[in-house]
Amino acid sequence: MTARGVAARSKADRRRVLSSCVIPERLKDREAVHTSCRQVYLGGDETPASPSELESVDGPDGRLSGYHPAMELTILGASGAWPAPGGAANGFLVRTGGYHLVLDFGMALLPNLQRYLPHEQIDAIFISHEHWDHCLDLYPLFLARFFRSDPLPPLPVLAPAGVFDRIMAMEDEEGAGEIRKSFEFRKVEPGVDFEVGPFAVRTSLLPHWVPNLGVRLEAENRALAYTGDTGTSRDIETLAREADVLIAEASWLDGQDEGRDPYHLTARQAGIHAVGANVGGLVLAHFWPTNDREVSREQAAEVWEGPLTLAEEGLVLEVA
Repeated sequence: MTARGVAARSKADRRRVLSSCVIPERLKDREAVHTSCRQVYLGGDETPASPSELESVDGPDGRLSGYHPAMELTILGASGAWPAPGGAANGFLVRTGGYHLVLDFGMALLPNLQRYLPHEQIDAIFISHEHWDHCLDLYPLFLARFFRSDPLPPLPVLAPAGVFDRIMAMEDEEGAGEIRKSFEFRKVEPGVDFEVGPFAVRTSLLPHWVPNLGVRLEAENRALAYTGDTGTSRDIETLAREADVLIAEASWLDGQDEGRDPYHLTARQAGIHAVGANVGGLVLAHFWPTNDREVSREQAAEVWEGPLTLAEEGLVLEVA
């Protein structure tokens, strides 16, 4: 079964599509399959295949090599606060129609991004909020662009208030001027709908210590929602209503939120919001680096019965 025509199917049918994986027979002995997404190891060193390599694999259902999903999600980072060993802070590459949008750009994201896409081919970046684990690698990205022999056009960076000042503060006045030349900063007001490339974008202010924008991307009859960092809020469900995939932060395990400001979700709360929004599939992300992610999965699965994926660097998900 492919994901074509999924927009016309019922939500139950869409969940069945999300939970199916295309597994080439010749790769089954060296492939890690995850619910609603796949990570193919094409080499003996278990290096995840790039999306372009995935596209060249003939599937067992008769699809031609070179199949391009209507919307594809690559996990670049999945940690909150600081990167887990060998990992990166939260960040995601979303592709549709040859357009490349990155959601959040925190610590150690740039190296992972370049495994799948040359940084020069980023079309736009959306930053949820100003905390370093969501925007720090904008600075090394600036350096990579600054030291090119041939100048690049300014890269659109869409973000709420506070992000641009943080990045600019990393340089002196002259350096800040160069950052302005490298990026086209666009301030996003909460709740304002707009378009970027092929995506229709909707945002919602979600509860956090600083302004945090949850975001919904729609293109090619697909919908992807992402919370950024947030505490529990009905606005999550409004934003993610009937989305094919919800990427929800899951910083805490049960009990870890007690006595803390209510500005992060537990995995269980992420599952509750997925149920309330009636989404097609749930991707848990933004894990506290010292937490056991399998426990996060178990606690979310106690309330959410649909397709459930733990974000992991290198996973590729067809949004369908």
